Amino acid sequence: MNWKPKNAPRKSRAPRSARTIAALRKIFDEADLRHSTFDGVDLRNASFGRSNLAAARFDYVDLSDAFMEEADLTHTTIWHANLTGADLTYAKLHKAQLDSAVNLTKATLVTADLTGAYPDDANLSNAALIGANLKGASLTNAKLHGARLSNVDQEALAREFRWYIDKNGNLAKADLTGADLTNADLRGVDLTEATLVDANLRGAKLAGVKLTGAKLDGVRGLPPSLRP
Repeated sequence: MNWKPKNAPRKSRAPRSARTIAALRKIFDEADLRHSTFDGVDLRNASFGRSNLAAARFDYVDLSDAFMEEADLTHTTIWHANLTGADLTYAKLHKAQLDSAVNLTKATLVTADLTGAYPDDANLSNAALIGANLKGASLTNAKLHGARLSNVDQEALAREFRWYIDKNGNLAKADLTGADLTNADLRGVDLTEATLVDANLRGAKLAGVKLTGAKLDGVRGLPPSLRP
């Protein structure tokens, strides 16, 4: 199934046009859209709650503020898409591929399944990743400024933070409330004004870490020399 904007040339008639999408008020809740292609379509505020989008493709699509709670996006390819403010709570993004132009600023990915996903270079600034499963995910060059990563799987954090930090070294203003960072490699990381309330840093490597203005109430495992 292919979705294209109404001014795009077509070689054959698409099952649904952009005009039809508007007529349907962009509601696709619980729809079976496996292997569908959405090309250049305006899907702002669209609703895909619990829809099956496995192996679908989104190219140059505006999904800002879209509702995608519990949607199945397994093996989905997302290129040059705008997902600013999108709600992906409990969404399945297993092995999903996102290119560097994907914008997930302020997106909600609470308890989302990102196992084996490739959000390399994606913009996750101020996104909520609370309780998300990042096992096997790749965050190389991802933008995490101000992202909320509390209660994220500890093993994934320990591994992914090192890859992320090797390229960026900046987690300023990140919300890591309650994060389990046991044995994480945080050497040289900029955690300026980050929130580490109730975080566990036992065994973490902290040489050269920057904690200026960080909120450290209830943090465990932080050496006295690094406390204000």
